[in-house]
Formats: sequence, structure tokens, C-alpha cells
Amino acid sequence: VAIEIKLSNKSQFEEVIYGEQCRFENVKEVLSNKSKEWDYENEWRYISETEETLYPHKIEKLYFGVPYSKLENYEELKSKHSKLQKYLELLERLKTKCLESNITVEEYEIPHSA
Repeated sequence: VAIEIKLSNKSQFEEVIYGEQCRFENVKEVLSNKSKEWDYENEWRYISETEETLYPHKIEKLYFGVPYSKLENYEELKSKHSKLQKYLELLERLKTKCLESNITVEEYEIPHSA
């Protein structure tokens, strides 16, 4: 799941650093480093050290992916995979809550490399 937000203040956002070796010496580095294979995301992360500034921005859109949905045997897999069923149930609840709050939801297909 990815969340698109409308920024009110960009100062607490960190651009994610994509590299061969991620740095994990403190919490900020853990939250702002990812392996190079994810660099197509061009991601930024909101990092706050206090609860008072936890949600100062408006959520615009929620992107979600459905695992295995492009497989030929998806329906069979879905009927037998309890964790996938639970994920889909929770996803439907989340979509309903978003729509009730005027937040757009969109299915996102993760690009696969050849």
C-alpha cells in the first residue's frame, strides 16, 4: 500500500536513498534507505520525531496492489490461500473507509523486470 498526500510542509520529508548497501545506524536511516531494486518508486517518506506533527498533511489517494492477480490460476489460488483472503478482506474494508473519507483508491500493478 502506498499513500499519496498533499504536502503542507515539506521540511519533515526525506528522499529515500536507493543503494547497494543500505545504512541502518539510526531510525531515520532505516526509514529513508531502500535497496537499489526499488529506485523506480522515487519515494519520499514523512519522518516526525513527535506525535503532535504526525498527520499534518491531507491524504489524497491510496494505491494498493493485489498479490498474484496476474497469474492464470489466480481464482484457484485465492480460494485456497487464507492469508491472501484475509488481505483482500482487509483491503475491501480499507477501500470503504477511504471512499467514506473522500480519498481516491487505485489498484497499482508492480512493474516486473524481465
